[in-house]
Amino acid sequence: MPDSPNKYYTLVGRIATSFAGTEMHVVDYCGELLGINDELSLIIFSGMRFQELLNIFSKIFKYQIKNKEAQIKLEKILNGILEQNKKRNTYVHSVTAYASRREVFLLSPKAEPGYQRRKIKKIKINELKTLLRDIQKSQKELYAFVPTIINEMKGNNLGKKE
Repeated sequence: MPDSPNKYYTLVGRIATSFAGTEMHVVDYCGELLGINDELSLIIFSGMRFQELLNIFSKIFKYQIKNKEAQIKLEKILNGILEQNKKRNTYVHSVTAYASRREVFLLSPKAEPGYQRRKIKKIKINELKTLLRDIQKSQKELYAFVPTIINEMKGNNLGKKE
């Protein structure tokens, strides 16, 4: 294989670690919205599948934050992150069959329903770069938006029940 696998694996590693960062932030946000400490938050939420974690986070957010505009904005951000996660899963959980300077052939981790053989998918290295940029953009949006809303909730006592 040419030296491109290094570029490919570097990008896949950056994509995987970026998602790990997003996951930890969401765990923290769940804990903050519920008013529990970091340790308890980790006990409850770490280890969940990413899609389940985002679903729980969305429900907690809607329960605590009654602002419909904020709820809609969060759903838009989370939907983008879920789409990015599907692509991330393809790259992280596939086997590289061949790599060149501009493209990679991935062997899917298992055969799709109705097929006896695993599928080979051709991707361009630029797809990985685009995904990484999209992830970073979503992270910035999430990291700027959620703490602001949580701080408003704490300031207005919107999350407290009488």
